[in-house]
Amino acid sequence: MERIPIVIGCCALVLIASARSSAETLLPSRSPTEIVGSALSAEEETAAAYEAYAHQAEVESYAGIRSLFEALAFAERVHARNHERSMRRLGVTPPMTPRSVQANGSGENLRSAMLSEKEEWQRSYPQRIADAQRSAVWEPIRSMQRSRLSESKHYSLIRAVLEDPALWTMQHTYAVCTRCGYVREDLPKGACPVCEAAVDQFALIG
Repeated sequence: MERIPIVIGCCALVLIASARSSAETLLPSRSPTEIVGSALSAEEETAAAYEAYAHQAEVESYAGIRSLFEALAFAERVHARNHERSMRRLGVTPPMTPRSVQANGSGENLRSAMLSEKEEWQRSYPQRIADAQRSAVWEPIRSMQRSRLSESKHYSLIRAVLEDPALWTMQHTYAVCTRCGYVREDLPKGACPVCEAAVDQFALIG
């Protein structure tokens, strides 16, 4: 079984990335609640965006894009739930903030999502993890590591669909790990490569 190592370490194009950046003011040192809160806010914002994108794809009869964004929105909700748990374990009640995102055309939504996932995977999560390490906040690090690895897979899935318009209209059912939010094109033969959840912990979405 392939294992993924955990390592600690433009209007639409700006839409999610700017939202995540606004929630992600990178400071030399942040409190534990600021670190986890930025991750939670970003995941909630992205989940809302992907739900809007799925609806837009449905309107445009792009079944493949709709199913992809439905699976990714579910995964982002898993990330948000894990960050909420981390905040509660730190003694903080997570804020309940309604999210509303305006979708654009499906092609533009795919490009926006791809850039957003790349930003989270390559910059935002590494920064959060580094901040948590400097603050000796160990509780949320594992969930943030898992989210980061999941985001890298999300990026790959979005890019594959964006670069092959034939996939836009082809409905597909994705397997999403309900423990860490990792998304696959099909059910794994063994445990989740990110969190080791059993195959029966995967939900079929799309």
